[in-house]
Amino acid sequence: MANIENYPEFDVFMASIDGKSKATIKSYSTQYRKLKKALDKDISESSQKTIIDVAQQEEKANSKQALINIGILVRRLYKLNVETLEKERESTKNERDRTKNEIVGQVKEKNAEIKDDLPSLDELEEYTDYLYENKKWFEYIINYLLINYQTRNKDLDFTIVGLKRETKDKDKNFMWLERGKVTFIRNNYKTSGTYGTKTDVISDEKFLTAMKRMKTKIGTNSFIPNPDDPSYYVKKSTYKQIGEGAYFKVLVNTNRGDLQKLKSMGESRGTALDTIATNYDIALVELD
Repeated sequence: MANIENYPEFDVFMASIDGKSKATIKSYSTQYRKLKKALDKDISESSQKTIIDVAQQEEKANSKQALINIGILVRRLYKLNVETLEKERESTKNERDRTKNEIVGQVKEKNAEIKDDLPSLDELEEYTDYLYENKKWFEYIINYLLINYQTRNKDLDFTIVGLKRETKDKDKNFMWLERGKVTFIRNNYKTSGTYGTKTDVISDEKFLTAMKRMKTKIGTNSFIPNPDDPSYYVKKSTYKQIGEGAYFKVLVNTNRGDLQKLKSMGESRGTALDTIATNYDIALVELD
């Protein structure tokens, strides 16, 4: 198939979503390309049944709904009937909701089982202090960031730099050492496509000391020795090797009565509040 950008329909579709967020535009563009490739013709020239047949080949309800939604949007632009597609979208939504409820039940059951095995936040903070006092800079930095910035494994694959011009690569994460502060720049993390670049300024004196020691030790090399497997190094560095996911569950459980704190934690991590309630609220508290 020829370059899709040469097709008028694609131009019309992209113009129609011009006012959307960058994340939405990227998502719609990806789904448009996927649907058009499967149809091997313009979406506006394809019947509703054909579009549905293509969507039904997807295993996940979310993926089915995304393709059907693109079919609806494109056909509306050409003032074509979308009644059958809309009915199918509603049916797919119900399927997705049923699946989600099943997953929620499974997650809550699993979380209830492990609740008693998790440490307290005090224990995690005491362990972090121990790492600093014993000059275990690598482990200290990991634990500090997991607790204070709710990072995932991938976030911790960063390079320590001393100049702003060294932070230009938008596909990498950086710790920019300045006088009296460190700027933590996250370009590459699990949900970066939705939330974009995250920048945090850290002025904690202990953290600054640890970062300077690590900079002296590793220079311009990646903080994680093997960037292809950050989870191994992160888990190995955590309290009793419980991993970053368990740390976040501890933080959620500790702050489960503080909705604003949970929102702030979600923003820092790049996780929606409803996702936190579904996957991390180990005390099974409903969030209104």
